[in-house]
Amino acid sequence: MSSANPSSAPLDQPFWDGLDEGRLMISACVACAHWIWPPQWRCGECGGWEMAWHDVGKTGVVHSLTRTHHPFAPAMMGRTPFATLLVELPQAGGARLLGLVADDAGELAIGSAVTADIIGSPAMLRWRAAEGETA
Repeated sequence: MSSANPSSAPLDQPFWDGLDEGRLMISACVACAHWIWPPQWRCGECGGWEMAWHDVGKTGVVHSLTRTHHPFAPAMMGRTPFATLLVELPQAGGARLLGLVADDAGELAIGSAVTADIIGSPAMLRWRAAEGETA
């Protein structure tokens, strides 16, 4: 198993393995093609038990965001402010992923177009404003 999986849960291991390979992967039901995030053992739409993992584009739209200014733990001293986004992935049926902003959130707002960067080892997903794009 990849060391990148912070939960050590086999259900979401393909997501972490994909990040290690520079890919963003989301699961979908084989029977009805309903996108499922977070991953589940069974499809809530049709009751199917078989899921498949698919590469999706690393672009999305900010659905929600919050900016944290208070260092809520000693380890966070000097690491604030930072922004956390809930990003909707149109190419994955509107599935939504949480993630941090790669740099200054600046003008990001609900509806802003963003692009994912996969950085580091273990791999991490970070969002940034999409250049020249509008939602």
